[in-house]
Amino acid sequence: MKNNKPVIRMDTTNEQTYCRSRCGNAGCSRHISKGMKYTGWCQFALLKNTLDCEGFIPVRKNIGDVPDSGTKPRGSGAVQSGR
Repeated sequence: MKNNKPVIRMDTTNEQTYCRSRCGNAGCSRHISKGMKYTGWCQFALLKNTLDCEGFIPVRKNIGDVPDSGTKPRGSGAVQSGR
């Protein structure tokens, strides 16, 4: 049996590349939000820690950045005996 499916070839050398890393640097020219608005052919690649990255800004805060509120976290091992 012969396979009659067409072969589609595309030239991707001049294709726009946007970063798929969800960082907080919205001013970056390759940010994922700008790629979602682009109407032509484009590709998404992980550009974090490469030469094409314009500065990665993490969205989530590190645990050390949260100010201490003075309360014990849940599951700290403290047992209450009141009854």
